[in-house]
Amino acid sequence: MPTSVNGIQNDLVEFCQMALGAMDAVRRHAVAVGSYHDLVIIGVDGTNEAIAVVDAGPSPLRATIVQETSRMAQVAVDILLPMRGGESVADETFVPTMVYPIP
Repeated sequence: MPTSVNGIQNDLVEFCQMALGAMDAVRRHAVAVGSYHDLVIIGVDGTNEAIAVVDAGPSPLRATIVQETSRMAQVAVDILLPMRGGESVADETFVPTMVYPIP
């Protein structure tokens, strides 16, 4: 099910889920070694869960990259349709992302 942050749709959760899993592993390990405060984890895909962890304060998960997946899909279609018709398209296309929280 899609989630949104400030109106930005997010259907992909894999990378933030991995970042959250890494954060949990670091916390478990920190109990044994005493600290994790020098570690920084940055997630990708800006899930609501990851944003809540970032907003909650001190944790290794310090930021997440929010990607506007609906915009990415539109750009992909805008490139693929001309390609399908045999037209040349740009070798690279940039779709802006946002780092949350904004530094």
